[in-house]
Amino acid sequence: MLKPGGRAVIFQMTATDWLSPAEAAFMWPPAGIHSASLDPQRFEAAITGAGLSIVQCLQLHGETRERLEEDGVAASSKQLLRVSRMLRNRAAYEERFGTVAYEFMLTDCLWGVYQMIGKLNPRIYVLSA
Repeated sequence: MLKPGGRAVIFQMTATDWLSPAEAAFMWPPAGIHSASLDPQRFEAAITGAGLSIVQCLQLHGETRERLEEDGVAASSKQLLRVSRMLRNRAAYEERFGTVAYEFMLTDCLWGVYQMIGKLNPRIYVLSA
């Protein structure tokens, strides 16, 4: 709970219209994500419904991922490479790690790739009471 006049900063990942329902249906269960939590309209309605105001919303899009690539960290390109290998060798990964772990690892890698290509959009919210 915020004191009157208090502020909070929230980081929230949101899905975009570019993320297909089939992709969401595959990705959310292994990661334990409820689809409604990535809907920006529902998220913002929950904030205002709790009596808070959105002072600012900064949409990051793929910028943080782009910067990591430019700085040589190559997080997204490494994840894309891993996705390619995991999709090509699913049986071997499932045999080694199990289906549940395979699907979680694939979702984790897709998470970063989807941020980079605009299917997921991280946002930073500044809230006030």
